[in-house]
Amino acid sequence: VIWSIEGEVSEGTTIFSDGFLLIDKNETATSFGVMAKSKQDGGVATTITITVGENTLSEPDGTRARPYLIETADDLKALSDGMIAENDYSGVYFRQTKNIDLSGVAGYTGVGSSQTFAGFYDGAGHTINVNIESGADECLFPYTTGTIINLGVTGSVKNVSAAGAICRSLRPGGKLVNCWSNAYVEGENPGSLASSNYGIIASCFFFGTFMF
Repeated sequence: VIWSIEGEVSEGTTIFSDGFLLIDKNETATSFGVMAKSKQDGGVATTITITVGENTLSEPDGTRARPYLIETADDLKALSDGMIAENDYSGVYFRQTKNIDLSGVAGYTGVGSSQTFAGFYDGAGHTINVNIESGADECLFPYTTGTIINLGVTGSVKNVSAAGAICRSLRPGGKLVNCWSNAYVEGENPGSLASSNYGIIASCFFFGTFMF
């Protein structure tokens, strides 16, 4: 059969050959007339009216299916502030939606080693640009026992002690997967993606510079 939508809908709202209806996020219509016609003679096989209610699936709740979305520098700073306030986000999922520049965000200095990140952060192939200069050991992520995937980090991290482009230290249970950085990393004990690693780093690359 050939599926079609009757009436005017947003440009992004469409129906696929298997009858799957994709509704654009900006769609204003809440009821759709869907028609299936025979490929052979064009006869109508069936017509269906689909009424859409409130889309609760779009509301993030920090689960794997509905992760909290990191869309702006303010979102990422709020995540950092949460870690500074001793929230390790254990079991909480985050997903980045675009490249983010933290280098000019007022009050952002990274997160120190007295904190821990135990959540799941998916960069989704995007980058974070940082400009961290600290008298201690602040990094983008602190001690990490959680998982960070699909993330690129650019810019610079300069500390008097330990420094890593992504995290201060990868602790037991922590994972960095499919991450990369071309950042400049400087400190007494600098690393590439992490100053020290007691977890798992897989399919990651560092092609920046680190300086003792």
